[in-house]
Amino acid sequence: MLRYGTTTAEIKSGYGLTEEDEVKMLQVARDLAMEHPMTIVNTFLGAHAIPPEFQSCREKYVDEIIARMLPYIARKELADFVDVFCDEGYFSPEETRKILQRASQLDFGIKLHADELASTGAVFLAMEFNAVSVDHLEHITQEEIDALAKSQTIAVLLPGVSFFLAHRYAPARSLIDAGAAVAIATDYNPGSCMAFSMPLMMTIACTQMKMTPEEVITASTLNAAAALGLSKSIGSIEAGKRADLVLLDIPDYRYLPYEFGGNHVWRVVKNGVLLEF
Repeated sequence: MLRYGTTTAEIKSGYGLTEEDEVKMLQVARDLAMEHPMTIVNTFLGAHAIPPEFQSCREKYVDEIIARMLPYIARKELADFVDVFCDEGYFSPEETRKILQRASQLDFGIKLHADELASTGAVFLAMEFNAVSVDHLEHITQEEIDALAKSQTIAVLLPGVSFFLAHRYAPARSLIDAGAAVAIATDYNPGSCMAFSMPLMMTIACTQMKMTPEEVITASTLNAAAALGLSKSIGSIEAGKRADLVLLDIPDYRYLPYEFGGNHVWRVVKNGVLLEF
């Protein structure tokens, strides 16, 4: 990821769905952050799906997240944010609200998987909890777009997921034109997007989501930093911010999404240090 210019990444749990496995993933990510030059932000996504053994008693899994997982993760300081997959076939708005209420009480930042598979009103729920970001938004409604545009919540769009799954794309143009702050990310994961190249995501966002090169650069830097609560320290070249820089071997910034399929990164500077690969 560093070779492709990514200097900060969010790591989410959600692939264990037991207290032991979720904690293990978050602990590994914390350990990695101590050893790797990248900045790593941890998000607890234990509410990624209902485990098979809880399908007939899903409320017990929600209770386990609320009563056991969240307090333990907070006590051990293993995550910065809590995320819930609030969507059709996953967690209902009512279940999501219960989890987010407890997460808020424990002072976690709030994120939400919203409107990926269907319109569920999850964006309004995110507004209720002052979520830092809402991810996916392929099925967001115009009413939700208008609400998002009036908020401080970042719309994180994931073009690689729509590309790989052949699903509809999030309405980036409508969100931007309404005044919403849009970020893009890879959603690099084994289920829906096995691609870690942000330049590729920028190309897809331009060609399929009608974003401009300037918009995808902003979405990949400053707005992406804001989606992690880090816009005061990274995301733009300003006095007082960390010197996280990517030097590109291209004649014009527009070549970044235009000439795709390769890697234009020449040098990476992390916190003022030139990295050697």
